[in-house]
Amino acid sequence: MTDFETWMLDDGYDRIFRYLRYRQPGQFTPEEMDRKYSDQPLAYLDIHYEFMKIETAIELPDGDILLEYHPCYKYENEWDISEKLEYIKLSQIELSYYPDEQILGD
Repeated sequence: MTDFETWMLDDGYDRIFRYLRYRQPGQFTPEEMDRKYSDQPLAYLDIHYEFMKIETAIELPDGDILLEYHPCYKYENEWDISEKLEYIKLSQIELSYYPDEQILGD
């Protein structure tokens, strides 16, 4: 079991995370490759965070971790956690956690 899987068992499965998707090879336009728009961040597909609640973390043979997650959406003071399950590799995203976002509304 990896440190990430241990941490998920201890703390992570009850949390809502933010994430940004990294660009993969082949996802750059010719203008971006020439750096004609040098003021734009090229590391991410989009600069707007998406949200997830992780259901399962699976260690892959190559050392990466496959995340099975529910997409989450924030509406005013409540979270809407989708029933749909999606999958993404941990190496393809930047994962963030903000404790203040866990409890919305009082």
